Amino acid sequence: KKFENLFIFMIFFLLLLAFWNTSYAYPDSEEEIFIKGQQIAQGLYLYKDIACQHMPVIYFISAFFSMCGVASITGFRICFYLILALNWTIVYAFYKKNFGRVVLVGYVLVYLGIIVSMRGGTSILCEHFQGQGMVILFLALLKFSEKMEINWKDSVMISAAIFLSFGNAFVSAFAIFFIAITVLALEIRKCLNEKRNF
Repeated sequence: KKFENLFIFMIFFLLLLAFWNTSYAYPDSEEEIFIKGQQIAQGLYLYKDIACQHMPVIYFISAFFSMCGVASITGFRICFYLILALNWTIVYAFYKKNFGRVVLVGYVLVYLGIIVSMRGGTSILCEHFQGQGMVILFLALLKFSEKMEINWKDSVMISAAIFLSFGNAFVSAFAIFFIAITVLALEIRKCLNEKRNF
């Protein structure tokens, strides 16, 4: 158990790494993220000097890799796989007591199976990070619905998930709004059941 999270990380990363050199189904998207990340690393400003249609987080992650010396799409993809595997490992480590090890590992394996079966699924797209953020928010909602409480660790995970999802894709705002409405509805139901003021 001492190295359990490291072992899980290695499994996730090696499974993703199997696709480091697959065909680039959406080269315009991957190259756009890579090139704009390089431009940010060179000192240009997103939305001022660089026109783009996406939210900023993925470009700044790409810029960080560029500043670390990554100079190819392949290297860039491997670095993103490291981040994706790390994110899934954090989700696993944080929620395994609530949902079980098998469920969380199984979920990631199903996720990997889905992206492999999709055209361009193994490409680096902001949707990967958006999806991870949405999964964290959904797990946080399920956890909240059981005990109706949020501790500071939950708050950190929820904040990170909102940053990760909305920071990569604006449409996440709709899902975040839906989750907020659900939490409000759960609170109202609890107040009505306990016959106390909201």
